[in-house]
Amino acid sequence: MKILTIPALLFGLSLSCNALATNALDSLSIESIKQNMSAEQIQMTLDEWKEQQLSMVEQKVEAMSDSAPYIERKKYVMLRIEQEYDNLNKALSQ
Repeated sequence: MKILTIPALLFGLSLSCNALATNALDSLSIESIKQNMSAEQIQMTLDEWKEQQLSMVEQKVEAMSDSAPYIERKKYVMLRIEQEYDNLNKALSQ
């Protein structure tokens, strides 16, 4: 059950997680994850999340408005995935 809940929780956190300011709910969720998972489990879950996101890049690019060139949309999607991964990694490794 934990394995299924954590990726969903991480995804939810990624939507609102900001490297400079986190609200109380984010902080509590992050602390809960830290208490319930080892550092290795957290890293493995983050890596699996990133892999899953990268496997869906083409779908995300196609879902975006086509007013920007395809390569620019792809760069943007890749950058957002990296930023979310980095933010989550920082928040969960402190």
